[in-house]
Amino acid sequence: MSVEFRRARAEDARLLAETRRRAWDTTYRGIYPDAMIDEYDLEAHTARDAARIADPANAVFLAMDGAECVGYFTYGPYTYGRYKDFALCLNSLYFLPGYRRMGLGRRAFAQLTEFCRERGIEKFFCGCNCHNLPAQAFYRANKIDTVEKLDALLNELTALAVPGPQLFPDDMISDMPEKQICAELVREKLLLCLDKEIPHGTAVEVTKFSERDNGIIDMDVTIYCEKDSHKGIIIGKHGAMLKKIGELARQDIERFMGTKVYLQTWVKVKENWRDSAAQLRNFGFTDQ
Repeated sequence: MSVEFRRARAEDARLLAETRRRAWDTTYRGIYPDAMIDEYDLEAHTARDAARIADPANAVFLAMDGAECVGYFTYGPYTYGRYKDFALCLNSLYFLPGYRRMGLGRRAFAQLTEFCRERGIEKFFCGCNCHNLPAQAFYRANKIDTVEKLDALLNELTALAVPGPQLFPDDMISDMPEKQICAELVREKLLLCLDKEIPHGTAVEVTKFSERDNGIIDMDVTIYCEKDSHKGIIIGKHGAMLKKIGELARQDIERFMGTKVYLQTWVKVKENWRDSAAQLRNFGFTDQ
């Protein structure tokens, strides 16, 4: 398998649009509404891509494995206007599932970094959906700084807020127990990672939560599902899916807890647990 990057030509506009549809289907389904993917307007995207390719200010590259386009990346002038100190923006970076984790993203970044070096550009901007966990992991692995887009939202909320008494202490961020928040972080990763094979009848319980003298937390988590087939989906081939879910959850739990966490996960079948009021109460879905 030899993948080459080449500059997109005018006749590649439809190929680029078709590749985007394939990439989005495995990247954003479960993050954005399904309609965005199922009702993808190929003709409109083709027209936009043709204009993008024709614009000399933009660089559009296709990742080609022989005659097949397996990904693409584009960059050009930063035009969002929010962060004034950026001159260049990586607008897109996508590869099809069979071509991820092969170093293609690093190659694209190396090419863009060289482009910036030759022109005296010190840094570039790239956006990332907050729910696109594999992309976030890629950026972290490549030591790419992130810029949070919360300030505008906080300003809007502050303007709309009505003054009132302080109901909670300054250091209290939620009225939920820490164990329940950690369980929800695991469940979030479970649903995001499983994409189109999401077994919705799942619940997560923290069965062990202990802190060592040095501050490290030992945590055992059990994922409950209703069918043996769901258990197999969650665990994945040779345990790969469960390992991925646990690793992503551990990273978020460590950020939440502010300390190192040793997380162990298990999957158990508990048939028809959603029909049991006691189980719903035990998992925190109801107080009744």
